[in-house]
Amino acid sequence: MGVHDASIWMVQFMKAMRDEKGEMVRNAHLIGFFRQIWKLLSLKTKPVFVFDGGTPVLKRRTVIARWRQRENARAKIRKTVEKLLINHVTVTYSIIFYLKTARLKELAKDLEDQRKKQNNASKGEKILSDQIAATRRSLGKNVAALASSNKGNQDAMLAAPAA
Repeated sequence: MGVHDASIWMVQFMKAMRDEKGEMVRNAHLIGFFRQIWKLLSLKTKPVFVFDGGTPVLKRRTVIARWRQRENARAKIRKTVEKLLINHVTVTYSIIFYLKTARLKELAKDLEDQRKKQNNASKGEKILSDQIAATRRSLGKNVAALASSNKGNQDAMLAAPAA
């Protein structure tokens, strides 16, 4: 005959029997009890289970201390997660700000290059218009000189005797 503490077994079964996801198997305490009873009966023993009353004071203190430790650990985890999230958001915004600033600098440089091209183009147009004006003046002088030389040739031709 064997005497067994049923409370301890129940806790052990609920902690030990988990599914693939790590969650407690439904009715784990009942399944565990039936398996253990079957095992004890197959060994030809007569199990006697003790279901003691309330939780002893020492065990209650231990349970409360464990509960406090778990809560403190959860609080630390929450704080750590908050810090990580804040850090992640800060880094993300810093990267976005950097990229926007770089893009703005790039756009400003492009705009400056376009202004320089326009200034160079307008300078080029002024130089070209100055060259055209100079060429026209030069052509005007040449045309005038040619016209006056042609006038002299025409006078000489008219003065020449007809043959």
